Amino acid sequence: MSRNDTLSFTVQTRQVTSDRATSRLTTRFHYNMQYDPVGDAGSTSTKEAGGPLPGSTTGATEPGGGTIEMGGNAALNYSEVTDSTHMTLRYRHRSSKWQIDAQAVYSSAERVRSSMNEGYFNGYYALGNQSTTRGYDMKGYDINVGDSILPNSYVIKNSDTGETVDRYDGDTYYLQSVREEDGKYKTDMYSGRVDVTRVFNHRFSLKAGGAFSRLKKDDWRLPINYTFVGDEQYGADTAAGRIERKMVRHYDILDESIDVDSNGNAVRWISPVKLYQLFLSNPEYFQQNTSTIQYKAEYSKKMIEDISSAYLRFDLNLFSNRMHIIGGVRYERTDLEGWSVKIDHTAKYHRDPETGQPLRNPDDSLQLITTDTVEQTRLIYKARAFYEGQNYDGFYPSLNINYAFTDNLVLRAAYARTIGRPDVRYVVDGIRVPELTAKEVPDPGSEEDDDETNTAARVIRVGNPGLKPWTADSFHLSLDSYHLKGGFGSIGVYRKNVTNFFADRAFTANRQDLEYYGISDADIDFMIENDYAIRRWVNVGDAHLTGLEISYRQDLFFLPSWLQKIQVWANYTHLKVGGPNAEEFTGFTPDALSCGINYIRPRFSIRLTCAYQAETKSKEVPVAEGTQAARFTPQDTYEYQASSIRYGITAEYSLSRAFTLYMNWNNIFGKDTYVYRRAADTPAYAQNYQRYIVPSYIMIGVKGRF
Repeated sequence: MSRNDTLSFTVQTRQVTSDRATSRLTTRFHYNMQYDPVGDAGSTSTKEAGGPLPGSTTGATEPGGGTIEMGGNAALNYSEVTDSTHMTLRYRHRSSKWQIDAQAVYSSAERVRSSMNEGYFNGYYALGNQSTTRGYDMKGYDINVGDSILPNSYVIKNSDTGETVDRYDGDTYYLQSVREEDGKYKTDMYSGRVDVTRVFNHRFSLKAGGAFSRLKKDDWRLPINYTFVGDEQYGADTAAGRIERKMVRHYDILDESIDVDSNGNAVRWISPVKLYQLFLSNPEYFQQNTSTIQYKAEYSKKMIEDISSAYLRFDLNLFSNRMHIIGGVRYERTDLEGWSVKIDHTAKYHRDPETGQPLRNPDDSLQLITTDTVEQTRLIYKARAFYEGQNYDGFYPSLNINYAFTDNLVLRAAYARTIGRPDVRYVVDGIRVPELTAKEVPDPGSEEDDDETNTAARVIRVGNPGLKPWTADSFHLSLDSYHLKGGFGSIGVYRKNVTNFFADRAFTANRQDLEYYGISDADIDFMIENDYAIRRWVNVGDAHLTGLEISYRQDLFFLPSWLQKIQVWANYTHLKVGGPNAEEFTGFTPDALSCGINYIRPRFSIRLTCAYQAETKSKEVPVAEGTQAARFTPQDTYEYQASSIRYGITAEYSLSRAFTLYMNWNNIFGKDTYVYRRAADTPAYAQNYQRYIVPSYIMIGVKGRF
């Protein structure tokens, strides 16, 4: 080691803990996907009476009425602990002709998310006690009146007795199920790089380097579900009696201290803590489900991704350093391996050892290996039994040219080829093979439409190891102005040609694909005959983006001296998509505008921001022809995120050289996000949309630097 060399080693460790608790109340104006926008939920008489009252919404007609639910079969309550370690070794050499930078990094993160031994259940699911199969009669009034898409008021009645039901009272419900959950998510990353620069003179230098990184992920999650059967003393062994045993009012499991309201109404919530105490004292009230075997297989994945790269680059200065040229080429190779679930519903049947055909019973039903449902589940769900691998490589050149007309006016031109890797879950997603079920065929002379009766085509969900990354050739030209009366401005245009972009698609299965995924020949013939479909991510095609970028920043020096630190700024981007597959290209925002005001003093700063985003076509809704979904979702249906405006404030105050007090306030006015689903010819009244609550939140803290 000499004075031109620097060697450093750093170690960082961190532990983050958090606890989450969620209260959920759900009102559904339909049951089993049976909708009627005219009649009351569960009513068959409203159409004859002339429809619902103005400003009301109603659900399905008989037999599918409304339901009310408390909780949910989801991870609502858990403790989370994340331990991370990061180590870095750096070497640096500097001399008049040679510059060397080398780095080796190891990082590890382990996240444990669990409700086990925490004294509460991870989740629970309770239903309103409606004795008829039709469900509740219910109406919601003043839809979309004000800021909420929810009704401002409800009327929920028992469809048998006509009595009004209080959905905010936990005693109205009967307990269906509870769940625990345990999970561990482990990530290890190893990486290294070396960069070597040879300086020939002040005009020209060469730089070369190489890098390697390995990412290993090993994740598993185990939800453990229990069916609540309750105490036999509260009901006979009949359908109605078994529901009565589950009624919440028979058990001390409500918690009046949970201070969470619903639309301004106080709720008597079921307590996950008291439920767990009931479980400990009376375990016979709870029966563990076989779904634990299924989830153990489904939520277990392992993947390894290696990325190797090398590059060569030059830097050239011309015309008395007015022109600066940087160019080069990068080679990159990616190798990906993954092990995930294999779900094969045909694995529970006996097969002919010679032909591979499933054996049948005298009544023509398929012959089961075992009638034990637990053992059937073990045969169907195999953890990490499906291997998926992928590799790809390529060369990616780039060139950047800057020319300074003056010290304040610079022209920039650039070209680069870039790569967009598919998400790992698009490649490593396991395989899900459904039952061997023949499509429905209408009886001779039936008036039923074939398109409606042949909807039993099964969908095989798989990852796609053959999915290629997309590449983009990008061209950019801009003119930048600096320090003109305290202002900076830039205007630029660009073009990006995207090749092989990908999307989630469903299509009719063919023999080649089924063979690739290891389906037996006997099953392939059956699946093709019965219109099975495959759903996976695929490369769709090509498109190009043409854009305009404008930005401006101005210091307000004309104000009084104490206000001269005020700065205003604005950025605007416009995009237009074209090309052979332009309609299928999603995820770009056609117009985006951001602006703000900064006020910066030596010890104090405050920044006000405003951001506008135009409506964005976010993703395609994949639908396979002949499936149930195709009955009500047309082809070429997409989701669109509605236009939005967000405001924010950031402020800092230096308490000392070491400590700074800071505040971040995002989405000040609490504007929510709306996502619409529609095809090109979907009328406005038929467009499905969802509202996502985006809260306004403030973060206040202290930063330290030592």
